[in-house]
Amino acid sequence: MEKKYGGKHFNKIVAQNDIMVFVGNGFDIKILKKLNKKILPLYQKFFDFLEYAECNKENKLFLKMKQDKGNTENWCDFENALYELIPTGDLDELNEHLFELQTLFSMFLSNIVTTEVIKEIGSNAT
Repeated sequence: MEKKYGGKHFNKIVAQNDIMVFVGNGFDIKILKKLNKKILPLYQKFFDFLEYAECNKENKLFLKMKQDKGNTENWCDFENALYELIPTGDLDELNEHLFELQTLFSMFLSNIVTTEVIKEIGSNAT
């Protein structure tokens, strides 16, 4: 049975819990492969895009990605890189750097998931 939520439920909320969620790119890769698209939203491609788009060279997350790429077998574990940086850095600064990467990631995706791709996915979904 579906429960209906209204104003009386939300008035009881006394604290806010902020939650960060990372969604892996396996789902979008699978869809784009099924549509026979040549460019996929792979981590390596995003890293290349960051270098091409001239990501802030002081961005700690970008620097960590760059460092891990040369030294770590599982260098594309972004969540682990973020986890390692949290205790060592200023959280406000890390948040700014994360926002920059989010913005650049949106730009990166808009180059891959074009309006035509969205239309194709939509027509296949119906």
